[in-house]
Amino acid sequence: MKTKVELLAEIEKLKKQVEEYCEYASDYPKYMLAYNHQKSEQYIVRFVSKTYGEVVAVSDNASYMVGCSSEEWIEHTNTEYWKETTNPNELCDKDVVECWDDNYIALRCIKFYDAKNSRTYDTYDGERNGAGYENYRKLMPWEEPEWCEEARKTLED
Repeated sequence: MKTKVELLAEIEKLKKQVEEYCEYASDYPKYMLAYNHQKSEQYIVRFVSKTYGEVVAVSDNASYMVGCSSEEWIEHTNTEYWKETTNPNELCDKDVVECWDDNYIALRCIKFYDAKNSRTYDTYDGERNGAGYENYRKLMPWEEPEWCEEARKTLED
């Protein structure tokens, strides 16, 4: 059984957390990609405050598991450790996707997703409203081929 003093201290701590959450609520959630120079271990954390978040995606060799949460992450504002990214569970404009139709079991394509039209960008000129597929799987940042970053800049806005 907790004492009155312990309960009051706990209430104050919770009030502080609520105040911090409300102060930054318009900025959250933030999806941040943790990375290092060798890119040997990568994971995406969904932050709901400056230091509290939950792992939502991991590379094969990451030491964290999906679902792992902590109140003590390095602050997501530290650009030496974090890089902002998109929600790994939502398809966003210009995301790199693996796409295929069900009747082609041995054919998969890697293209850029056109969220405006729910299709892919055209392969030849980078314009919107390219091919449509039955299935899309968003590639995680550590899965993207090296050419994607430069190619993304040529896509129609």
